[in-house]
Amino acid sequence: MRLTIWGPDGSTKKRIRLNDKGIIDTNAITAFMKGHCHSLALAINRIKSFPIIAIKDSVDSFDSPSHLCVKTKDDYLDIIGLGAIERAKQKWNIIGVQEVKPEQVYAFERYLKPRPDLAMRFAMSLLREQGLVH
Repeated sequence: MRLTIWGPDGSTKKRIRLNDKGIIDTNAITAFMKGHCHSLALAINRIKSFPIIAIKDSVDSFDSPSHLCVKTKDDYLDIIGLGAIERAKQKWNIIGVQEVKPEQVYAFERYLKPRPDLAMRFAMSLLREQGLVH
């Protein structure tokens, strides 16, 4: 399966091939960190009802945040694993986090079309890997 992601400059788009089994490899990490964090967050929210969290840096708004992850019982989760907020702080000048509803995610203007259907296998793999489902 192929997914459109943001290119290296952050303004052009490119296509990336994802495996069909939901194996979290380099391409999956790239896809869900470079344009489809929202698709993964929506998929995890559907599976576990974990709240979706918008991470805002100094140049973005909560209507178009820098990154999305989910809030587990004890931490924040994205495709790389637990600790999403701490990783975001190393990458961006984080000025806030806020819970957003799934319908808000679909309305984000700068985001690529959400594809939680394509993210579902990866969400399940991630949740298993982190011990959040059996």
